Amino acid sequence: MIVWPITQHRTEFSAGGTGALADACLDSLPGVASPIGVTTMIVDSAAARPGHVNLRVVVWLAIAGCTATIGWPATGLLAAIPAGAGLAALAGSDLTTHRFSLSALRASSALVGLALVADSALNRSWEQLLVAAIGVALISILLVLAWLSTPGVAFGDVLLVVFAVGVPLYLSTTAAAVTLVAALIGATVYVGARAAWLGRARSSAVPLGPALLAGWACGVVAR
Repeated sequence: MIVWPITQHRTEFSAGGTGALADACLDSLPGVASPIGVTTMIVDSAAARPGHVNLRVVVWLAIAGCTATIGWPATGLLAAIPAGAGLAALAGSDLTTHRFSLSALRASSALVGLALVADSALNRSWEQLLVAAIGVALISILLVLAWLSTPGVAFGDVLLVVFAVGVPLYLSTTAAAVTLVAALIGATVYVGARAAWLGRARSSAVPLGPALLAGWACGVVAR
C-alpha cells in the first residue's frame, strides 16, 4: 500500500516489517497511527466480521484463478500461472487488510523463478531470462532508493512491484512499462474515486496491490 503521507515505515521496517507486511505485524496493535489518522481501519472491520473475510477470500481466490488462466494463454509461459495467481492473492490481502504475507510472497516468487527457468529451457530463451534478472535487479535498486528517500512509499510496495514486473520483463521491456504505467494510472483513479466518494472520511492508506494486478494483466496481454 502507499500511505499519503507516512513517516513510520522506516522504524517499522527496522523492527522487521512495514505497515504492508502481515508476517511482521501479527503481534502489533490492530490500528497503526499515522500523522493524519489510523491507517488500518479496514483490518479492524474485517476482524469483527469473519464471515465477510471468508467471502473476500473466496472472491479473491476466484480472481487469482482467472488471472492465472488469462496469463498462461496470453503469454504461453508456465510462469504466468504462479505469477498471476500469487499477485492476485497478495493484492486481495493488501486491499482488505493493508497487509500481505511474506511467506506467500516468498513461495510465489520461488515458483515464478523456477517456472521461468523451465520456460527458458523449453523455449531456449536464456537471454530473456538474463535480461529479466538484470531488469528486476535494477528496478529493485531504484525502488529501494525511492523508499529510502520518499516518506510516502512503504517497503511492502517495493516488494510488490518487484514481484509484479518479473514476468512482464521476461516478455519485453514494453510489457514491463505497460504494467507499471497501467498500475500507476489505476492507483491514481482509485485515489480520485475514493476521495470523491468518501471525502475526508477516507483512509490515508492506498493499497497498491490491486492496481499492480490490473497493470500486470494489461502488460502480459499487450506484450
